[in-house]
Amino acid sequence: MSEEKTWVRAGEDFCTNCREVRPFYRKMEEETVEEEGEEPFTFLRTVTRCFVCDSEMETEGLVDLNTEEYLDARCEALGLIQRRDLCRLMELYEIGKAPLSLALGFGEITVTRWLTGCFPSKEYSDICKRALKDPSFMRKCLKENREKLTRVCFEKADRAAARLEKSASLSKELLAAVRETFRLMGEITPLALQKLLYFMQGLSYALLNAPFYPEDCEAWAHGPVVRPVYELLRDFCFDPTEDPRFSVLEGGEALAEDKQKILLLTLKGFGRYNPRVLELLTHRESPWRKAREGLLPGDPGYRYLRKEDIRECFLELNKQYDLSTPAGIRRYVEDALKDREGGI
Repeated sequence: MSEEKTWVRAGEDFCTNCREVRPFYRKMEEETVEEEGEEPFTFLRTVTRCFVCDSEMETEGLVDLNTEEYLDARCEALGLIQRRDLCRLMELYEIGKAPLSLALGFGEITVTRWLTGCFPSKEYSDICKRALKDPSFMRKCLKENREKLTRVCFEKADRAAARLEKSASLSKELLAAVRETFRLMGEITPLALQKLLYFMQGLSYALLNAPFYPEDCEAWAHGPVVRPVYELLRDFCFDPTEDPRFSVLEGGEALAEDKQKILLLTLKGFGRYNPRVLELLTHRESPWRKAREGLLPGDPGYRYLRKEDIRECFLELNKQYDLSTPAGIRRYVEDALKDREGGI
């Protein structure tokens, strides 16, 4: 019991063993459940214990919390959409429970029943999962069931789906690059993300003699920018993975092995530097400088960097520094910073 009392005090409630109000602590315990006809599954059950006698306590909200964890774990074990994803689906398309049910061709209270403890069929679950990942499919469903929705509800959901549809039109390589960068780097500023995407493109030309993604980079004042990525993420929260719209990036195709290696090399080699250093590097090289010719430093400038210029630049840098290793990238960055300090 002495070890468990190192857990942080979580509040006070009535202890039925002590017969008075006592402080309690909270911990998580794995619990395995075997439902008839199903494979066993495990979920994390929250337990609260009295700080004085260490007996379990039924604190306020505990049953609801554990019920939610159980339902989500069981849905996951059965391959069904989880309730948190249903909530994301509603937030994503700015639509309520009953309208979402109707828009997807279900009965009006179907989603409400799922959110209160019932389980969806595999068929209905798969429809919801597809709508979460595919805005074009959602727009199709909305149009097919338009007469069941109010005009305001339909137009609001359709506008949300249309915005996401545009975002989801990124190439599979670029979508995967953004998704994997957030997954591996965690929180990252838009400036840093854009520069890392540019260096992925450059390293791909240097080491594979081919582009990482087909989209163009524009020569903005603070360096190269892939505009569709900027449009996708510009009004997301600081950590886009917490935004329901991030679901359009999830579950996409995995990168080919050679491009996955380029991505990992980029993050390991360039991801260690702060965004302003990365900006300096992009300003130093010819592709961005050529595209900015005739523009003042603060001018917006939406000209494309020529892919051939990027290719030639990074092939030459690779000859000088061997960019196939983080050590080679580090030598390149160090030389660039020395040049900067020397006034070049």
